[in-house]
Parts: sequence; C-alpha cells; structure tokens
Amino acid sequence: MSFFQAIIKILGSVWGVWSIAAFGLGIFLWVASLAIKKARLSRLTEASTYRFLRLSMILAFLLALAGLVMATVKEAPGKLPPNRARINYLTLVLKGEDATERRHAAEELVLYGDEAARELVRAIHEEAERLSSEILERATSGDFTDVWMGLLGKSPWRTPFFDVASACLVRIGGPAVPHVVRQLALESEGMEFQIRDVSKRGWNESPNLLEFLGQWQALLGAAGMGVKSGIVREVLSDTLKEIGPVALPALLDGLESPRLLLRATAFEVLLGMPEAANPTIRRLEELRARSQSEAERQQYLAAIRLLESRRP
Repeated sequence: MSFFQAIIKILGSVWGVWSIAAFGLGIFLWVASLAIKKARLSRLTEASTYRFLRLSMILAFLLALAGLVMATVKEAPGKLPPNRARINYLTLVLKGEDATERRHAAEELVLYGDEAARELVRAIHEEAERLSSEILERATSGDFTDVWMGLLGKSPWRTPFFDVASACLVRIGGPAVPHVVRQLALESEGMEFQIRDVSKRGWNESPNLLEFLGQWQALLGAAGMGVKSGIVREVLSDTLKEIGPVALPALLDGLESPRLLLRATAFEVLLGMPEAANPTIRRLEELRARSQSEAERQQYLAAIRLLESRRP
C-alpha cells in the first residue's frame, strides 16, 4: 500500500500533473501522425506534417519523462539510490568543523538508508580507533586529563561527529539496527582475541630490552582495543536506546550471542526500555531453561528478578 500511496503522491504533485499532461499530448500527437500518414494529402504536405507531428510527439514524451523524474525527486518519500562515493563524501563532511555543513550532510545521508547506515557505523569505528590512539599517546606521555575527565563522568572523546552520526542512525531506524549489532559483535570478538593473546604471554619479571618492548606493546594493544571498543559501545548503545522498540527483535537475539560485549549491551539497552520487559523476561527464562550451568542459571535468574523489579 505504501508503494501505491507514493505513486499517487508523485502523480498528484505539480510536476506529476505536468508529466501526465505531456504524456497525454504525446499520445494525441502519435494518433494524429498515424491519421496524417493515412490521409490523402499531397506528398509535400503529408511528409512535412508527419515529420512535425512525430518530432512534437517525441518532445512531448521527453517532457513527460522529465516531469516524472522531477516529481519523483521532489515528492517521493523514502531513500535515494545507493551512491557509495556520495555517501563517503557526506560522512567526511560530518567529521568537519562547520555545523551547518554537518546538518545538511546528515539530512542527505538519512535518505540513503541502509547504505548510509553501513558507512556511518564503519566511520564511528574508525573515529573511535583514532581517538583511542590519541588518548593512549597522551597517557603514556604522562597526561592523565582524559582519565580524570572519565572519572568525573565526562566523556573526553564525545565529539560532534559521534552525536550527529548517532542521530543519523536513529533517523534511519530499523535498517540501521543490523549494522549496529554486527559492529558490536566485531568489537567483542576483537577484545576477546586481545585478552586471550595477552593472557597466553609469559611475563618475565626481569625482561631484557626486546622482551620488555614486546610486553609493553601487547599491553598497549590490549588497552587500545579496550578504549576503542568502549567508545564504540557507548555510542552504539545510546543509538539503540534512541531507536527504541524497532530494535527489540535484534536485541533479544543479542542475548543469545556468543559475544560477551554484545550480550551485555543488549541487556543494558533492554533494561532501559519499559516496553521490552515482558519479552526480555520470556527470552531469559528460555535461556535459563536450556542452560546446563548452575552458575549461568543463577545469573539469568538474577537478571529476570532485576527486570521484574523494574516492570511497571
């Protein structure tokens, strides 16, 4: 029904009416040209009139097509066709300093829907990676301002780009949810790999220079992954909260993910959605019934009781 409503809206607009009128004129000229061709006129009159009508018909059909294109661009709801180069450019504009340009870029990005969501999530990951490197570089040089700001509850990395990118994802809505969930799973997988890698290393209490550099690099790598994933998680979890009930099915599936970060984020977001309490409790009860671990069953039970205490 939404497709037919969009067609009606397009054809009912000013450009749509002009397109219909031009198309009707083209049909009339086509019929007239056929009639002229069959009429018994002098050869000169017949040939010149036929050429005139045929050219007029072609022009009328071209005008009808142009009017239809303009009506679609002006009136059709939804999104624009995918344009990778344009989406990449608009995403770069979001990272700029000009607030007006950021606003215009965000308005256009929303129209690209799913393709824009994929690029925005990737850009959030890249920006978090860049900022985490800067934060660690300052920390290793003895500047702990970022740490103190974090302890005071202020996010030192919260830039206008993250805010506007998150707002775009919220406006895109449902099509953005799979990309957000997928990125959370990738962040979790990366963190788990780093943790396993560091835990496997043998730590020599009196290392030589090469051993020390290897240990220091491993620690910095794990810390960098932690800072970066923390930034991504905070931005994307806030995004899911703003998207709201549309994200509910994906979040419920996230509770069963093997990725720890995704499970924790899904539960945190669901905890803040009053309308999600009952379906979340049912899903946790299913997981508790299937679990073979007593400790895990107790964890599910604690989560269920927490949700029940917050249920209106």
